[in-house]
Amino acid sequence: MSEGRGRHSAGRRRRDGVEPSPPPVRRELTPPPYGNEDQGEWRPRSGGGPRRTALARRRKEQRKKAAFGTIALVIGGIIVVVLVGIGISKTVGGRDDENQDPAAPAADAVTTMLVYGTQPRENSTASEVIWMSLLSYNWDQKEGAVIYIPAHSATEVPGRGLQAVGDAFDGGVPLLLVSTEGLLGIDIDRHLELSEQDARLFFQRVGELEVDVPAEVREAAGNGNVRVLLGEGLQSLNADFLVPLLFTVGVDGDDQELGTRHLAFWDALFERFGDEPEDLARIFEASDPAVAKSNAAVEDNASFFAALARIPSEDRTITLLPVSQVSVGNAELYEVNTEDTEALIASTIGQEGPEDGLASVQILNGNGIPGIGENVAEALVGNGFKIEVSSNARNFDYRRTLIIVYDDDEDSLALAEQAKGLLGVGEVQIQVQQQDIVDLTIVVGKDFRKSS
Repeated sequence: MSEGRGRHSAGRRRRDGVEPSPPPVRRELTPPPYGNEDQGEWRPRSGGGPRRTALARRRKEQRKKAAFGTIALVIGGIIVVVLVGIGISKTVGGRDDENQDPAAPAADAVTTMLVYGTQPRENSTASEVIWMSLLSYNWDQKEGAVIYIPAHSATEVPGRGLQAVGDAFDGGVPLLLVSTEGLLGIDIDRHLELSEQDARLFFQRVGELEVDVPAEVREAAGNGNVRVLLGEGLQSLNADFLVPLLFTVGVDGDDQELGTRHLAFWDALFERFGDEPEDLARIFEASDPAVAKSNAAVEDNASFFAALARIPSEDRTITLLPVSQVSVGNAELYEVNTEDTEALIASTIGQEGPEDGLASVQILNGNGIPGIGENVAEALVGNGFKIEVSSNARNFDYRRTLIIVYDDDEDSLALAEQAKGLLGVGEVQIQVQQQDIVDLTIVVGKDFRKSS
């Protein structure tokens, strides 16, 4: 996940100069016996007319938007040439060059960053994700957002099935990012990991913050006793108390209760440095290497945080991801409200939500390589696709990667070719039996291993 992908990255990994593909194979696919690698193992439900119609409508709307965008670029280019020709070099559209934010990315209006906290697992040297927050800043509109994401939000983790999104960290940072992108239906440009020790070092430089703690925080003290770590209400907190504020769930707490404390923290941080955002940037840079576990330079992230602090509070959204707790035995798990999340993402980040405009994909491991679904997901997510289901095929003897669509219309075939271009391999096939679960199925063959 490289910095600066932003919301205009769809299809950017398509390869130029590829020889024209042969026409897709039309075949009626049936569940094969074990060992037959020429046919896939998927069992779709019948129906799906409304979904196919909706998909076609979305594709047409996207092509129309793209056409308008091309026209606008041409016109914009003509205007720029004219302005340069008549000697206008300082201002374009009434905005002075000196007022442009020097930290703004060159290509994308919105920068997104996933900030997540980790701590060692009990009786283990491995770390786990305790909390997650998605930060975004619109460099054009000077608006920002912080969305707290419960680490136990259920999502499809490529190659592992339905899990808590935070558990994807067990497979590394790339898997955590692609799983979170799939959960929210957006691109994530940057990431920043903070352990408890990292956070403490940063907070020691920040100093005290005036935090309105939403509820009392208590932890177990042994023999059935509890100890109060933080009281409720407005109070000055230094590093010794800011760390448990963000990292301690507490005996009566859960992901959502922890999230309310994170919202109070971000409010306090931005309020503290609202008048002097450059001080926050200097403190952030001085905290290196505690804030260096990122794919972006420390100074770039420092400018990002300063930009969020600089804007007025009314232009900054700080909220929880809309979720509801579901009962799964004794496990803590949350279901994301798709409609509300889509509206939240659209209003804060401006990208499409988890459903609108994204093609849903089923990934089946047909070559037996552990984690191969993660590699496929990394190629597809952020380029117009979201992973709906991932599991194993009936066998691991597939020599060729199959890309199956369920309609022979122009949009479906274009979708399959786009996926093929992103993967670099694949034979497009048409499944005559329609279904309403996914837009296409990818059975990963041994040729993907050779090409990746």
